[in-house]
Amino acid sequence: MWCIKVRQFKARLGTMLGLGSLLVASMVMPRFCRAQPSREQARFAQQLEQHILSCARPSGSANIVRFVEHPQGAGLRFYFVSVGLFPLADNPRFRNEVEGYLNWCLSLAHRDDRTWNDLSNINPIDERRSDADDSNAAMFIRLAVRYGSSRQGARWWRQNESQVISIAQEVLLENQQTESGLVTTHSSSRLRGVDQQDPGLLATTSSSYLMDNCEVYSALKMLAEKLARDNHADADEFAKAATHVASGIDSLFNADAGAFYILDTQKTAIPNFYPEDELDFYPHRAAQIFPELFDVPLGDEEETRMKYDQAWAFATANGDWAQGPITDEEFPWTVRALIAAKRGDHQTATRILAWYQADMTGKHMYIHEMAMALQALESLKTTRDHQAR
Repeated sequence: MWCIKVRQFKARLGTMLGLGSLLVASMVMPRFCRAQPSREQARFAQQLEQHILSCARPSGSANIVRFVEHPQGAGLRFYFVSVGLFPLADNPRFRNEVEGYLNWCLSLAHRDDRTWNDLSNINPIDERRSDADDSNAAMFIRLAVRYGSSRQGARWWRQNESQVISIAQEVLLENQQTESGLVTTHSSSRLRGVDQQDPGLLATTSSSYLMDNCEVYSALKMLAEKLARDNHADADEFAKAATHVASGIDSLFNADAGAFYILDTQKTAIPNFYPEDELDFYPHRAAQIFPELFDVPLGDEEETRMKYDQAWAFATANGDWAQGPITDEEFPWTVRALIAAKRGDHQTATRILAWYQADMTGKHMYIHEMAMALQALESLKTTRDHQAR
């Protein structure tokens, strides 16, 4: 689901379709100063925060948040805003932006199955089928739980907890395969008569993606932990569901290849793993880093680390993608920096972020890519703070 962009402009856009204003600011960022990396990275993080907000800012009487895919601002895809706002969710300075977006999502969720479509037009509302119901729900839940766990989000959570639980139950648990534990990409009741010219990655409801299910695992785990802290009766149900998803993800690992199948049906269709001509970066190699990105357990700690390392080696085996910028616009390339930081390779993470910072000026801006860069910077800062103690 890494496919929609926010264009970078040199000035503020005016009122859009009568629904308020969208600010997409231009940005010229300084390169990292090698002598003072922490100071420069902190400044870069602040700039990223502001530019994430310029992509998704509540405005107008309806307090609507939008994610636009072109200058006219007609389209919106919710998944990317959820990813983009996640690193800001527990910061009280961004309460209005995060809460406004969450409320809007809840207002648009379909009553019958708690899914929502993307919007190909905002005024009037014109829906299009989303790429994946499971990812939409998972990233919304992660954002809601992180915000609801913050001091400023406590009241919102009390008021909306039941709706978040309903989305998790109806979109994720009801579409979890009994045997494998994996959640299907689309809800079984999903075909709505919306725009079928862009049906997303799959035209079926019966397949399960590796990347999506890593997101689902994280969402269910976060929700279970939040409910357990609140002594909620449903906590155990979601904890068990998360464990079942993790087991399904582990079953996608091919020990001979040292890598994951990206789709559950591939285990039958391609028993000898991937033909060489299918080993492009996205999605085949990029998917390999998702279990580590979302901390999916794959056996005990030693087994998990071994599989993370093998998948990383598989993902980076064809060379330069982990070493320099890539211009393809359908993936948040800064996830490379985040994974490198999580793996303790701070030199590579810093180098990728510096390339990204220098490469942003005058190009398209992606809310989800900026969020990944911001999380990578946070990871580097946490490590520095820990080492300084």
